Amino acid sequence: MVTRRRLIVAAASAPVVLAGCKVRTINYFPPTPADVRFVNLAVDSPGIDVRVGDSTLWSGVAFEQVTPYVELDNEQTTFQLFATTLGQEVANVTISLAGEQAYTLLSYGTVALTFALVAPDTSSNAGDGNFLFRVVNVAASLPAFDIYIADPAIPVDDNLSPNFSNLQSGSSTIALRLSIGTYSVRLAVAGTKSVVYDSGPQVFGGNLSTDFVAYTLGTASLPQGMQLDVNEGGTQAVLPNRVASARIVNGAVQTGAIDVSIADTSVASALAYATSTTYEFITAGSSLVTAQATSTPGAAIATLQAEFGSARESTLVVLGLPGATRILAFLDDNRLPVAGAASVRFVNASSDTAAYDVFVGDTKLVSALVAGAASLYLPIVAGTNTVTFRDPGTGAVALTIADLAFGDGNVKSIFAVGTAGALASIVNSDR
Repeated sequence: MVTRRRLIVAAASAPVVLAGCKVRTINYFPPTPADVRFVNLAVDSPGIDVRVGDSTLWSGVAFEQVTPYVELDNEQTTFQLFATTLGQEVANVTISLAGEQAYTLLSYGTVALTFALVAPDTSSNAGDGNFLFRVVNVAASLPAFDIYIADPAIPVDDNLSPNFSNLQSGSSTIALRLSIGTYSVRLAVAGTKSVVYDSGPQVFGGNLSTDFVAYTLGTASLPQGMQLDVNEGGTQAVLPNRVASARIVNGAVQTGAIDVSIADTSVASALAYATSTTYEFITAGSSLVTAQATSTPGAAIATLQAEFGSARESTLVVLGLPGATRILAFLDDNRLPVAGAASVRFVNASSDTAAYDVFVGDTKLVSALVAGAASLYLPIVAGTNTVTFRDPGTGAVALTIADLAFGDGNVKSIFAVGTAGALASIVNSDR
């Protein structure tokens, strides 16, 4: 290890430099190193290298990967983070390291906008019958959280107070000492009882010290969680969020209003054609989605066994003509776009087979987008513009959305629903 090697060299050379002198005096205090580990939580990062001065401490650390601890001198230290593939510095942070203290260095945010934070870890000595629990929030661009560590059977309601309140992104709590047992870690939007993260039941044993880290997978509301024990050989793993969310788009031609349920729980009631719901919290995992016409309750017009990812947001589109109605599921990417731009996805949710080019102003952004498909999320300079869906062969305009505002930092999904000659638009502001 670089630091340890440096200390050995210094000790070996000391008798030469200080010949005839008493090396240890009453005021001599031997250096005590700090221990530092690194976890990469920058969404979709292909890898990060971490350097201190001319030394590379870790290289190619993948997203959600945790390194072992290394020893560093207890002095002011600057950590520089570089994108592995490009060799470009993406973030840095400076801290005065204390001896005999453990730290976690975290990268977070996105590939386009990466942040760095050094958080002190809990003590490794919680005591028999107890465990120590600290929360680090690096869920960039998400609201602040209230944190509950409680019996899984106790609901988060007005009768339960949070253990920590209003924890902002880029900050950490003090360590909380709790009795060993089974707990659920739940995060709610600060000042509300709206739970956006639920770890499910977790067993915490005696003399355990752990950091719980909240981060984001690119959503507008849902964090993911990770348990990072300080103890040697402890748990270092994702604690999957049991919460997901979904919104419903009604593009079913000639069906009228629809009702939609997920795992027999209603998520849309009397949803009119060419409209959309807001996001609804659901249980992560595989669930049956059922759509029916509001006018004929109990008669399913379409079903889909869909996978709802942990801490992810999805859009379900009901489309098609009577007798051929189906449900399509799209995974949403609501990460914060780069400054000065909106992030926009275009979806051809028409009920026939026509493909369309998509223009913003006079610029073609998407070519021949086939029915039932979505484009990538595209950056669009903030401002007001007109969106058109056009026939790829003739250039004839099939749908116009005039004077659409693309706000700085907005994420939008724009849907074309209906059939050729009778298209309608749905514009969802996802962030």
